[in-house]
Amino acid sequence: MGRAAPSVGTLLVYTGIASLIILSIAAFFLGITWHIGPFANLNLDTNPELKAVILRLGRYFMIFVFCTAILTWAVNRYFYKAVPENFAAIIEPGNGHRVISVGPRVWLMPILESMTLFDLRPRDLNFEHKAITHDKLEITFHVTLTWQPYVEDLQMVLDANIQQERKLRTLAEHQLTHEVSKKSLAEVQSNVRVLAFHLQRFVGEPESRLEGARKYGMYLQEAKITKIDLPAEIIELNKTEKLTELRKKYGPTQPGISAG
Repeated sequence: MGRAAPSVGTLLVYTGIASLIILSIAAFFLGITWHIGPFANLNLDTNPELKAVILRLGRYFMIFVFCTAILTWAVNRYFYKAVPENFAAIIEPGNGHRVISVGPRVWLMPILESMTLFDLRPRDLNFEHKAITHDKLEITFHVTLTWQPYVEDLQMVLDANIQQERKLRTLAEHQLTHEVSKKSLAEVQSNVRVLAFHLQRFVGEPESRLEGARKYGMYLQEAKITKIDLPAEIIELNKTEKLTELRKKYGPTQPGISAG
C-alpha cells in the first residue's frame, strides 16, 4: 500500500520553512545593498570583496530557489495524482506488477506508468435466479446483494483476476438452490426472511470449511429477496381457489354481475 504522496499539511510545513529561509536571506541582501529592512544597519562597505562574494552567492542561491520552485510545480502537476475518497489507486508500471495505494495523493512516472481508480464504495448486485422446490416446482427469486470490496485483499483480487460480482452471484445462487431444494413452496413463501438470512450468513461469513465472499475479498453487507415469481400453474390455481371461495360466500354469479 505504498506510493502515498505527502499530505497538504506536510507540504505547508515544508514550504513554510523554505519561505522563512528565503525571506531571511532576501532581507539580509536588502540590508547590505540598499540598507532597508531588519538588516539595514549591516554595513559591508568596509570590505568590498566580502560583499561581492556574498552578492554572487546570493544570485546563485536565488537561481537555485527559482529552479526548485519550477521543479516543485512540475512534480505537483505531472507526478502527483489525486485519489478520491473511497477509491484506491492502481498503478501499473508496465512490467505486470501492480501497486495499490489508498492515500489522498499518489505519485507516478508519466508515460512509464498509468493509474486507474478502483471503487471501494458499497454497491448493489441485482439478479434473478430460478430454483426447484422440494415439491418439484420452479420459482424465480429476485435478489439484491449489497457488498463492498476489502481494500486489504485488492492485490490478491487483481493478481488472481477474480471477477468479484460474478463470483458473489455464483455463491448466492448455489446457496439458494441448496436451501430451496429442501423446502416445499409453502415453506419457501413463509420463510423468505430466513432464506435471506441464510444468504447473508453462509455467503458472507461461512464456516472455515466452506467457500464464502470473504475468501474473494468481498464484504457482504446485506442480502434481500425482493420478490418471488410463482409458476403459472400455481397462479391459475390460486385464481380458481379464490373464485370458488367467492362463489361459496356469495353464491353463483350471473352474467354481468360481479362476485366481489
